[in-house]
Amino acid sequence: MSTASQNIRFLRKKYQFTQADMADKLGIKRSLLGAYEEARANPRLDVLVKAAEIFNVSVDQLVSGTLGNKMPIATPPARERFSLPEKKLNIPSQSNTYRQQEIAQTFNKDTPPLPASVQRLRLVPKSDFKQYFFNAVDQDYLAKLPELQLPLLPTSSSAYRAFEVADDSMQPVAQGSIVVGKKLDNVQHLQDGKNYVLITRTEGVMFRRVYNQIARSGQLLLETLHPGYESHKLSIMGREVEAWEVVLYISAQLSVPKIENTISDMSLPQLSSIVMDLQQEVSQLREMVRRT
Repeated sequence: MSTASQNIRFLRKKYQFTQADMADKLGIKRSLLGAYEEARANPRLDVLVKAAEIFNVSVDQLVSGTLGNKMPIATPPARERFSLPEKKLNIPSQSNTYRQQEIAQTFNKDTPPLPASVQRLRLVPKSDFKQYFFNAVDQDYLAKLPELQLPLLPTSSSAYRAFEVADDSMQPVAQGSIVVGKKLDNVQHLQDGKNYVLITRTEGVMFRRVYNQIARSGQLLLETLHPGYESHKLSIMGREVEAWEVVLYISAQLSVPKIENTISDMSLPQLSSIVMDLQQEVSQLREMVRRT
């Protein structure tokens, strides 16, 4: 757990703020505060500034020192105190923020809306795999990911997300391709033989064919489709797993099946052997005809 996460959690509990109270004070969702406290996401600078003012500590103390019981906390904040003192902060002013929103709204009015059959979704590139697990619930982080616009995705109440393929373990889906997944709310519902993108804290982002063995052993069998990569089992006991059912993939490489034993692939000795076999069969047929 990061120092900032530890300190925010410690101070909130010390002064008996609920997560709902604290989230409201910080201007964020309760689920995002939970992610901060569990170190599944990194607090933004403006959130750290607000938290430091609420608890009357410096931002430096909040991010670099373990507060705990080792250092005294200046003047505890009253539970009812939910207003911040006016200070000049190096963050966008309210007027500037409002102006940016106004410009965005004006631009959106002039931009033709997407057809109903086209959906917007975020792409998680390979370079973001290490950060994604810890920031998956941070809307600001997700908003910075590349956006894709895809037509004809099946209508679903679940969200869609795209992931870059990191290796060749799931042929014919090549490295560098993009797979699109539909969010699965419960890993217990994973179906045998289907392809999924799974994300865990330790393994990161994995694209595998899955066989659900949770009921028997609390594990998932993750199968690869390339002989150079080994299949393995993933225990989900006490582990947070995010799952996306793969519904399509996008690739710049066209997979062409190899047709073996075509004439163009044969050597001269192979062709000579085939001709001789044919000649022998013809001779045998002639002999049979002569006898009849």
